[in-house]
Amino acid sequence: MNKIIYFIIAHRNPAQVERLIRKLEGPDTVFYVHLDIRSDMGEYRYLESDGVRFISNRVACVWADYAFVQAVLNLAEVALADGQQGMMVLLSGQDYPLRPAEEIRGFFLRHMDKNFITCMPLEEAWPEFSCYRRRETYKVNFSDKRADFAFFKGIDLMLINCLLKGRVGLDIFKLIFKKRVEPFRLYGGSAWWAINTKTFEKILRFMEMRGEEMKEYFQYTYCADEEFFQSLLMEILNGDTSSILPSVTYVNWTRPNCELPVTFGAGDLEELKEKASDFLFARKFVMDQYGEILEGIDRDLLVCERITTEENTD
Repeated sequence: MNKIIYFIIAHRNPAQVERLIRKLEGPDTVFYVHLDIRSDMGEYRYLESDGVRFISNRVACVWADYAFVQAVLNLAEVALADGQQGMMVLLSGQDYPLRPAEEIRGFFLRHMDKNFITCMPLEEAWPEFSCYRRRETYKVNFSDKRADFAFFKGIDLMLINCLLKGRVGLDIFKLIFKKRVEPFRLYGGSAWWAINTKTFEKILRFMEMRGEEMKEYFQYTYCADEEFFQSLLMEILNGDTSSILPSVTYVNWTRPNCELPVTFGAGDLEELKEKASDFLFARKFVMDQYGEILEGIDRDLLVCERITTEENTD
């Protein structure tokens, strides 16, 4: 039986994670949650149930790091080992639905042969400098703190300084002499997607054959979660995009004069109502600071009586 299999990547605010689950739970729906290993699992135990499983193979999801990819792979391995079949929907603990759960469930059940993941050639996905940084440089973490990393290409004064201060080891120093070689054509897009289990099984089989090579390359890639699944999927499908549709999660990366992506507040309700005709989810939200926006979504978008035309839903 096909199910909606939600993967939730969480690191804070169990009450907000609970709210997300409650808004999406229903028939033929299960949840697999990866909680950052630096977070206290005890604060989340009360959420566990037959339909909500917290996986034990946890990693530290350092911002912009390959660890996020590993967390998703761990979720998928557990879900498939449990025999789950259907649509795997990747969310963060700071996402929220823009449609009622039954609409979302019906949408995915009607499109089980599709994969909702934005895939663009890397040079089209990001501006020139960002593309260069992702392709040509090694991203090296100094710690697990947010944005505590640097980009290196070849030997320069900053690298030598980091070596002398013990911020990078000789292994990294030697690695950076090597030119980065892409394993295949790279694609990028939103980190948030929905991929059916038949397709994801192909990704895991690919990783069984070439996983070491993939990790060796992508662990030094900036925001690997925005390239890894897109690139592997296009390689596995030999560039056939007939089963690929854009991501169904709305994220605002374009608003000027604010930290991006936008953290939505009460003043953003009309924007989200407009986007609800094209997207099923949005991010990001911080409930303990801007809880009123979630109340507005509940009131205006998630009422059970809301009727959406097939044209808008699809």
